[in-house]
Amino acid sequence: MKRLVRSYAKHFTRWLAEDAVFVRALDIELQNQQLFADALLEVVLYGESALLHIEFQTYDDPEMEMRLLEYNVLACRQYGRRPVYSYVIYLRKTGEVAVSPLVRMFPGKKEVHRFFFQVIKLWEVPAELLLQWGWTGLLPLVPLAEGGKRPEAVKEMINQLASAQEFDLLAISQVVGGLVFKKGLELDWFRRRFSMFQDILRESWVY
Repeated sequence: MKRLVRSYAKHFTRWLAEDAVFVRALDIELQNQQLFADALLEVVLYGESALLHIEFQTYDDPEMEMRLLEYNVLACRQYGRRPVYSYVIYLRKTGEVAVSPLVRMFPGKKEVHRFFFQVIKLWEVPAELLLQWGWTGLLPLVPLAEGGKRPEAVKEMINQLASAQEFDLLAISQVVGGLVFKKGLELDWFRRRFSMFQDILRESWVY
């Protein structure tokens, strides 16, 4: 996911903040803490410089809200105190999902923090939207989206990536699809859909 965002940062920017203009991908290492965000994107929004912070999550993490807050503050300090908006993108429906805002109270019911962030549950994003947008960097997410396991959705994803000759993304799509196509006939069908590209996929860094 980190490599996907870095390579197709413009597509993720348009998805998450449609009015923002992507500038560049920033160093994801947050200084002095040995913490690594999944993605930090510099954008211009309404004429002002800002940062998009993205975390991908595949499992239940009870500390997710606090992690987002910590990364958000560190990124803000590291990059000239520019405003940072955080997103957590859940790839699979597993366990509890973070809830925005995070509110921290001091004894005596005094509010200390109120931190807003965006939660995206990929299984609630219609696969048709990802296919219609035509942003190749988001196409590998189709199998995880709502309706993304349907044969016609998978076929369309493969066709679009093959037509664009985005074979590294095709390989990523096969890896990501493995999170939902796990066994039995559906797994065999999913494998067969990629069989005609096996020679090409072997040349991909993903393979």
